[in-house]
Amino acid sequence: MKVTSVTYGMSNPDYHADPAIGSSGFKLMERSPLHYWSAYRDPNRERREATPAMLIGSAWHCGIFEPNEFDDRYGIKPDVSSATTMGKALAVFLSGEAAWAPYTAIPDGITKASKDGKALHAELEAEGKIGLEQSVFDKVVELGTPLRGKDLFDVDTFDRIKKMCASAHAHPLANFIFGRENFSEASIFWTDPETGVRCKIRPDNFVAPCKEFPNGLIIDGKTTDDASPDGFAKAIWNWDMHYQAAFYTDGFQYVFETKGDPLFCWMAQEKDAPFATAFYTAPGKLIEYGRKLYRRQMRRLAECEKTGVWPGYSNAVTTIALPGWAEKIVDDLVGERA
Repeated sequence: MKVTSVTYGMSNPDYHADPAIGSSGFKLMERSPLHYWSAYRDPNRERREATPAMLIGSAWHCGIFEPNEFDDRYGIKPDVSSATTMGKALAVFLSGEAAWAPYTAIPDGITKASKDGKALHAELEAEGKIGLEQSVFDKVVELGTPLRGKDLFDVDTFDRIKKMCASAHAHPLANFIFGRENFSEASIFWTDPETGVRCKIRPDNFVAPCKEFPNGLIIDGKTTDDASPDGFAKAIWNWDMHYQAAFYTDGFQYVFETKGDPLFCWMAQEKDAPFATAFYTAPGKLIEYGRKLYRRQMRRLAECEKTGVWPGYSNAVTTIALPGWAEKIVDDLVGERA
């Protein structure tokens, strides 16, 4: 029986927590099943915190593909030194209600240095509370309330992200694509009919099969240092983007039951001014190449799931094979000495 689902509104953490394999998993499987298991299946694996670069990337994706959500998710850090009492209290306030709950307002001017202040603070501490002067307390609440729950950036980074998004949306093709009914960050699941492996994809944006796109359209956004045809072609190869292009194409076609492959398109945008944007389709031979690679790893994954064995590198001593360019250097010198 065919098992598929398309879920709208699933959070990104919930999507990534699902054990179904995504396109990034195949790249790790190619390295070794042990690396894949360690990253995705080990119940005791460490949960990695999002890096600043990852947060910026998420904000950019939101601004491009879910612009109506941007102001609810992101904001500018208040211009308050983290070394001050207010800065420290504001950091606590922004971390959540539970952490802020012990804080209580006390009259201005009452400090631990005064006799009355010592007594008051001692009384509050005995109750598990933390005293904060009324004016500081009020300012923290004023500054922090509209920002709580958001990812915050310094003003320069925030403005840069907004400029990038505005520049991308100004591209004629962006107007054409985003000006019709489309869906962003939908989570698509299916069970691979050959292997029984559960699979998942989360297109940045897609257009369901329609008159203009009979087989549908998938848009994947990428930031890059060089969005020129030559520059981005190198990025596609260096970052193994063929895995994603093939896997997303096949999954979309299977779930939406289209007659042919959907059009897979990258929206590439440079990270530096003028934030130039370009749209590129994945050539058929690249998708076929990626398809052969991910199918090989899909079968390998199915075997690991069946046996419970997740091998790493070889258990035997192996003669190392140098990169092609290094082999040439060695061969030239050895041949010369011979």
